[in-house]
Amino acid sequence: MPATWEENAAAYEKMKDYLEDKHFLHWAVFYDGKLAGIYRDGLEARRESWVRFGGEPFYIRVVGNENLEKKRQHLAAAMERRERYGKD
Repeated sequence: MPATWEENAAAYEKMKDYLEDKHFLHWAVFYDGKLAGIYRDGLEARRESWVRFGGEPFYIRVVGNENLEKKRQHLAAAMERRERYGKD
């Protein structure tokens, strides 16, 4: 039986540093607890995953997306400070 969604997500977490270094902002697909593919396009990643794995659990996400959100929040806060106080 293939790995569960949670097991595939855990496999991503184990490889996250490597993926962020080598494949930042690409789409990573994990199936059966292993990296099954890296894609530049999310739609292609989803389509290929459905063809390859059907209804079996797989995990797909943008590599480094959580870091982008943190950077966006930091930038928004810095811009707000600049508007209010004229400095960072």
